[in-house]
Amino acid sequence: MPREERIEAILAAWYELEQCAPWEKAKWRDQRNALVDKEIAGTKSCRQELLEALGSRFRDYKLARRKEHQSKMAQILRRP
Repeated sequence: MPREERIEAILAAWYELEQCAPWEKAKWRDQRNALVDKEIAGTKSCRQELLEALGSRFRDYKLARRKEHQSKMAQILRRP
């Protein structure tokens, strides 16, 4: 999997972690952490460092996902 796809997978899992029901938190946290751990394997970086480095990209990702959701909802509401 190319690097951008791996980063995108981390962002997607992180987003799901923030949006999911409380009983799903552990599943999404584990998935995000596993993806992060795989990305930092063999480096001297820690999980928190990568998450901090991805912070601005994650904010952009969340905004894009919310806009996408709002657009879909608007389309549904416009249907006769």
